[in-house]
Amino acid sequence: MYEGAESTEDPVTGTTLRTFTYRAIYGRSTTGQTEFAIVRSGSYVDYGFGGFVYQRNGFDDDGNEVRLVLPDEGDASYTGDYAGIRVFTGRGGLEYVEGDAEMIVDFKDFNDGNRGVALFVSNRRLYDINGTEITREYLDALGRGDEADDGTTTRSLVLDTDADGNPVLPRIRPVISPDDADSNGEIASEIFEIAEFDNGETIESGEGTYYAIISGEDAGEIVGVLVMTGNDPRYDDSTTYQETGGFIVYRQ
Repeated sequence: MYEGAESTEDPVTGTTLRTFTYRAIYGRSTTGQTEFAIVRSGSYVDYGFGGFVYQRNGFDDDGNEVRLVLPDEGDASYTGDYAGIRVFTGRGGLEYVEGDAEMIVDFKDFNDGNRGVALFVSNRRLYDINGTEITREYLDALGRGDEADDGTTTRSLVLDTDADGNPVLPRIRPVISPDDADSNGEIASEIFEIAEFDNGETIESGEGTYYAIISGEDAGEIVGVLVMTGNDPRYDDSTTYQETGGFIVYRQ
């Protein structure tokens, strides 16, 4: 993670000037075949300026030319890390999120022009700009607001936890649809986040799109970026979040 300078100095007068808050996340695979970068700003009462890039490089860290050979049979599972930045409409500021990414690929379907790919992001934990975890605060707000006239709660949020028992954000899941991957190993598809309650009801707490590309002679790794938006439950309905996160996953 990279932080932009919070101030700069006028070279003529020496006056110290405040600058906009920018943060960047950069990820590079262990082989150097793939990488991504995300830049966002928390200085707007809107999503503001920023962007992302992900790519399969021409050469790996050992100087070998990077090639892609897609299998034409079998399935594969990929796992790795996920990290992202959240910005908002209706308020300024930014937050960080981290978690675990998993992709499942059916290589047979690439040749038929069908999907053959599913992305899941689990164990996401939320942090403020200073690195203080605020996952539970966010989840408390997500589960709030369903009270009867006497003030009693009619339903409770079903909390997911990681292996250490920490509460985590709802899982990001794929929308299953055809024609999301091609013979070049490029992937694009929709995603969504569902919050579940103890009475069996659910709400969609986020939706968006992810983009990815496969790399390696053994199709050994995948790099990608997702962009997801939703209402921020800590504020009124006019406040929404945009989460931009990157992932690199490896064939298991």
